[in-house]
Amino acid sequence: MRRFLAMLCLAVGACEGPPAGEVADASADDLALGAPADAAARQHGQPHGGLLRVTAVDDESGQLLPARVLIARSTDGGAGTDGGAGPVDVHFDIDSHGHSANGAYGVGLAPGVIGAPEGVMLVSGDGSFRVPPGRYTVSIYHGPEWERDVQNVKITPDANATITASLRHTVDTRGWMAADLHVHTARSFDSSIQLEDRVVTEVSSGVEIIVVTDHNVLSDLQPQVELFGYHDLARSITGDEFNFAEGHGGAYPMPYDASEPVGAMGGGGVGEWRISWPDVKDVHSTQVFDLMHSFPTRPVVTVNHPRLGGGLGYFENIGWQPPAPLPEADRFDALEVLNGYMHDPASNALLLRDWFFLLSSGVPTTALGSSDTHKLNDVKAGFPRSWLRMPTDAPADVLDSDVADAIKAHRAIASNGPFALLVIDGAARIGDLVKNGTGRVRVDALVDAPDWIDVDTVRLWVNGKVAREAHVAPGQRPLFHETWMQAIPSGDGWIALQASGSRPLPVALIGEHGRGAVVPFVITNPVFVDGDGDGRWAPVIAEPDPGPLQPPMMGAPQWGPWQAPPQDCEPPLWADPRSWARP
Repeated sequence: MRRFLAMLCLAVGACEGPPAGEVADASADDLALGAPADAAARQHGQPHGGLLRVTAVDDESGQLLPARVLIARSTDGGAGTDGGAGPVDVHFDIDSHGHSANGAYGVGLAPGVIGAPEGVMLVSGDGSFRVPPGRYTVSIYHGPEWERDVQNVKITPDANATITASLRHTVDTRGWMAADLHVHTARSFDSSIQLEDRVVTEVSSGVEIIVVTDHNVLSDLQPQVELFGYHDLARSITGDEFNFAEGHGGAYPMPYDASEPVGAMGGGGVGEWRISWPDVKDVHSTQVFDLMHSFPTRPVVTVNHPRLGGGLGYFENIGWQPPAPLPEADRFDALEVLNGYMHDPASNALLLRDWFFLLSSGVPTTALGSSDTHKLNDVKAGFPRSWLRMPTDAPADVLDSDVADAIKAHRAIASNGPFALLVIDGAARIGDLVKNGTGRVRVDALVDAPDWIDVDTVRLWVNGKVAREAHVAPGQRPLFHETWMQAIPSGDGWIALQASGSRPLPVALIGEHGRGAVVPFVITNPVFVDGDGDGRWAPVIAEPDPGPLQPPMMGAPQWGPWQAPPQDCEPPLWADPRSWARP
């Protein structure tokens, strides 16, 4: 029986991660009832906990949903908090030896239940685990397309408690798929998340396309997607976060062949790229962008976190500031305007300035949102994300090429929560080119989000300037949907829709990086306007607007102690991957 339960724990991805080589000495009862939660109770000096069962279902179909469960002690004996403010004094990533994983990896509390600092992830949507006695507020999520369920519960050593959460899908994203395009696993030096747990973190957050981008190493998570029965919920794409002298970039899809040895191009390394590990840091942007474009999979090539400090941001490292031309602007397809380490309001302003300037200079670069998740605490899977306009709504039918094609065609929305749609002249959607030389266009703008996400302002941007700003009236769904005639400048140009809120997103849901300063934000890629009717897009804007920054903010961001980028996401990237504990 003990062996069976241990194998079951492995099968559902609820086993502990590192320390490397450490094997948990848990009994069958431990695995079944959740020894780590008992260890958490012991660590906090509390008596043996009670058993909590949580079930998350789609309220329409009744089907189980993989889910994030945030658990916060109720200090007032009642409502408590879902993690938006204040510390959570019970942690659920305490392993069976009483050691804290500190958010570095998931801990197996019980079959189908993975412990994280702020709560648990339900692999299938149903699981039982022990919680120290007390009153708690339990918040259950399946990503920003779904309403959450919040319930209060009292846990005692003598009585079990049960929560059934009915989650409603209220944001209509038909034709669009939620994608996390920058994801790390334990195959990166800077992450300890096992492949199985990484898949659960993404799917439980409502991500449908998972692009795994380990540093200079190729990984495939589709076997784990299939293992969990997530065939209808998610699709994994093999990508790469490549390092070069000036920064980091992304490329996907990349070729992958599991039968190749580590170190071969298709088997997870860079051996066939003619870039030796000690020399990667000496490869420059011109070479590496062209190299990535040369792969037969025709990957999209991105610039990742271009203004992240600590020597990790391409734009910062080359000292680029608009309105100076960007030398390599035509060599990459997209850039992250939202990244898990940079999506607070000040960072948004910096990166929008860069992107708006490129667009108004005639460089049609695609804006993306990606989590860049490495752990379970600082940056959470799926926040931010991109919605991509795809030829199917079924993840199982998505082709690798569909993802690259959507991004190259600018069919993308960058967001850390809200959803937005833009249609011009009744037919031109995000990424399309519309012919219109009249100086007026018909705008159809929609913004929506579940009730737990605050959106109060909608802006229409035309050629880098706010053409219209509207307040979002409460109590309606979708949150905003209006149609109007809009004057636009003559000639070729671009139009994008952006929305934001004032109430910060819950720290326990999106991650600690940002310290509660991250507010809801979404921006669409443009609809491109062909104002002269020649079928091409070649804007001639006399003074390309550098974006929404006041002069005092034009310098590089000043990184305070809490804002500092993680220093473990660079060294020792140049070591041979064959030396890894889990190649």
